[in-house]
Amino acid sequence: MDFSGYPNISAAVAGFGKVKETAFNKKAYALAEQSWASLSPQEMTVLEQQIPYGVKIQKTCIVTPVAIVVYITKTVRVIPVRNVMWIYGNVVKQTTNFIPTAKYHTLYLLDRTGEITALCQVTTNGFSKKNPTGEAMEQIHGVIGQYRTGVIYGYSEDVENYFRNNFDAAIQAIDIKCANGQQ
Repeated sequence: MDFSGYPNISAAVAGFGKVKETAFNKKAYALAEQSWASLSPQEMTVLEQQIPYGVKIQKTCIVTPVAIVVYITKTVRVIPVRNVMWIYGNVVKQTTNFIPTAKYHTLYLLDRTGEITALCQVTTNGFSKKNPTGEAMEQIHGVIGQYRTGVIYGYSEDVENYFRNNFDAAIQAIDIKCANGQQ
């Protein structure tokens, strides 16, 4: 991934950590390169201007009005906001002898291709009342909410069934809501 013509994007990517292709992430690296190729030159220029002002979430994700940049397995992927369909959180509770020891909060994004991407993960202690995924969803909604109004935030079985039963119709309905400026 060469960002030499885009110093702000290059600086943001360097801020995530080491990005390189290894024997363990060849597929992820190829997907990351493919994701960057999906942006038009105009979108890259706008992202270059907006990335210094983007909202950084949990050191693994930067949200701008044009795209969401995610650091995954020593690669950096970009998800154009126009492809975002659903953002939801999940909490996995770890217990030892029925005593809560940890909670793993993960924020997921479903895109137009049906791919689910983990945007960030936070670990809290087993008794914590914190909801870091809820806070992260609010931050994302604050950035992209005015540009992509039809995105669904939060998890419910109804929403999961909505996407699972007829994915193409769900995409079309969200695109119509976005075009009409509805929530």
